[in-house]
Formats: sequence, C-alpha cells, structure tokens
Amino acid sequence: MRVLLAVVVASTVCAGESQRPRWKKTWVVSAAVMTAASLLDAHSSRGLPEANPFLRNGQGQFSATKGYALKSGASLGMAFLQALVVRKRPELYKPCVMLNFTATGAFAAAAWRNRAVADRRDGLSYRNLLGVGGGGQ
Repeated sequence: MRVLLAVVVASTVCAGESQRPRWKKTWVVSAAVMTAASLLDAHSSRGLPEANPFLRNGQGQFSATKGYALKSGASLGMAFLQALVVRKRPELYKPCVMLNFTATGAFAAAAWRNRAVADRRDGLSYRNLLGVGGGGQ
C-alpha cells in the first residue's frame, strides 16, 4: 500500500508535462489492461479458499459470480472516475496511467500467487512439469 501511495504522489509531482494526446491513448490502454488483469486475478481464484468475505461463497471458496462482478465493477468504476477527473484536469492522464499500471502489476501478482497455490494443492510444480530436479528422469 505504501508503494502504491508513493507512486501516486510521485506521479502527481510529474504531472505538469503536456503530452496529452499520447497520455490519453496510453490511459485508455492502461485502463483496459488493468480490467483484464483484474479479471485474470478473479479467474485464477476460482475453486480456492477466499479470505475476503465479499468474494467467498457459503463454503469459504471464491465465488465466481460475486468475484467477477465486484472485481470488474471496481476496475471499471476506477476507470470511470479517472475519466471524470482527467476531463477537467487533462494533466492528470500520466498519474492515472501510472496508477493503472501499478494496479495491473498487483492484480497480475495476485493471479500468479493464486496459480501457485492451486498448483501446490494439486501436487503440481513447474519443476515436475519440466522434469527438473529431484526424482527420476
């Protein structure tokens, strides 16, 4: 959370640059990529235990219906709010791009972790799949 806050503060300081057309296009791409990464995170959580009470079902596992709705709604809501902000203050395109790509990284890291948890649960590992390491070959 501190890293995200530092990125937002640092990017706001650098927001004075006036390359709006390029940053506007980059912002559109960053919002789409952020939403896709959020949905990838939701997809990678399917069937796993979920700690967040808003995203779990009665059995304590990730609820795909709630998860997809909340995660995509949050990403699209954030993009919509950014659209309202940059409409009035176009110099904030660049900080919004940085925020979106930071969120994308967080969602991608969560998806990577979810897959690692699922693979361990299923007895899989990349080393076993590649035939590297202990055991016979």
